[in-house]
Amino acid sequence: MLTGHRRLFMLGAALLLAGIAEARATNAYPPADHIADWTVMVFMNGKGDLKCQSLSDFADLARARTTPTTNIVVQLGLGESPCSNIPNSDKWTGVLNFWIRQGVAPIVDDACHEQDCPRTLDDLDMGDPKTLKGFVLWSRTHFRAKHFMLVLSAHGYGSVLRQFFLNNQLAARAKYLPQAERASDAGIDPEPEGGYSFISSDRSFLYVRDVSKVLTQAFPQRGLDLLAFDSCLMGSIESAYELRNTARLIIADEDRESIQGWDYSDLANYLSSDGALKSGQQLAMRIAARYSDRDSNWPLSIIATERLDAVAASLSDLGRDLRKSCKQPTCAKALNAIRGSVRVFGAENSVLDKVDIRSFATQLAAKEDVPKGIQDEVRLVTRALDGTLLPSVPESGGFSPSLSVYFPASKSDYCAQRIYDQGGYALADCGEAPEPGPFFALQFVEKHGWSLFLMDYLSNDDPQHMPTFVGSFRGTH
Repeated sequence: MLTGHRRLFMLGAALLLAGIAEARATNAYPPADHIADWTVMVFMNGKGDLKCQSLSDFADLARARTTPTTNIVVQLGLGESPCSNIPNSDKWTGVLNFWIRQGVAPIVDDACHEQDCPRTLDDLDMGDPKTLKGFVLWSRTHFRAKHFMLVLSAHGYGSVLRQFFLNNQLAARAKYLPQAERASDAGIDPEPEGGYSFISSDRSFLYVRDVSKVLTQAFPQRGLDLLAFDSCLMGSIESAYELRNTARLIIADEDRESIQGWDYSDLANYLSSDGALKSGQQLAMRIAARYSDRDSNWPLSIIATERLDAVAASLSDLGRDLRKSCKQPTCAKALNAIRGSVRVFGAENSVLDKVDIRSFATQLAAKEDVPKGIQDEVRLVTRALDGTLLPSVPESGGFSPSLSVYFPASKSDYCAQRIYDQGGYALADCGEAPEPGPFFALQFVEKHGWSLFLMDYLSNDDPQHMPTFVGSFRGTH
């Protein structure tokens, strides 16, 4: 799990829960004929170890100034564990919907109690796509707006491969296989206490493919303005490409999120400031800038989804040319050395080995003996990234916003992670039968040739045992 890496509990939640919400409104919904500028939907899964952080984020939203131009609605899930710094945090468990107005508290009395709202005793499974669908449709029905944003707040592991950890964690597999068979995607970490693929509750997992299906039905033709991940490791080409038809813009982090997380209070105040209608790009840039102010280690990426096809195609073409040019073991040594010099995401958590596409392309282009065809493809990859990633903040920690892609260091690493995905990145024979169950590739894996390059790369002598010097692309020196 990524416990402790996402964000710390922020002060102020205790005051919100203990205080008297004098400014609380009593009507359940805005007037039926009211159309706001924005409706922000926050799907906030605090049913695992993020309960206290979720309550803190809720407090930030409820402290902000609200106006009729902005609707903020939250579906909040809470587990049983109390938060020592928050009074009465153990008074209810389950899932409730809230219309955020200044002074609203995350308590049963302030939740929506209309017929189409969840009851705490229902204890909805936030890993079930039906729960997300119900929340999105409820929001669209009662909180009409010119623009919509969905924030998915929970742990994130990306979504490419099914991964079973060794030893005692394998015992949890049977508990989760029924949900995996339903979900038609891959990429879980089955921990009995509630591991996360992208979002999970105590029973199942919400997969990227589930999110895509829900949102393309609820918001046809990219009718959602912003899809935002307040989660770790969701800024990958695999995830973004799967979601390319859901929203005009996606906000995500390639890396683990800052421990301070998002500034939800600033988000709410910004939307209500000066009375001017904010565009989706303005809102996305504000979120990214405030995130960078809090943590300059790694920037959020703002992804223009209509341009993702160019990134996927250029990366596939680069992989094709690498396969043609890399026929010698020394080439695998060269690629291994280049890969070792770029930023890798998730490996320290035994999640996924993903590398930053932009930095990999830059390091590859800098190698003197790279054939011209590969240099040309690298330029196309960089150009596609520049056209897809909106300028958000200046370089953060020396890094520019980008996307990551799966790139294991070696066959040994690939097999040691016990990744067996029959329909996805099935790259090498690890000497054992694949795990049971229908595992379906994400669309990037199905439609593009990056996996073919990885298969060739892993079929060379195991790069783990290769020297770390840079080899030659044209054979031995």
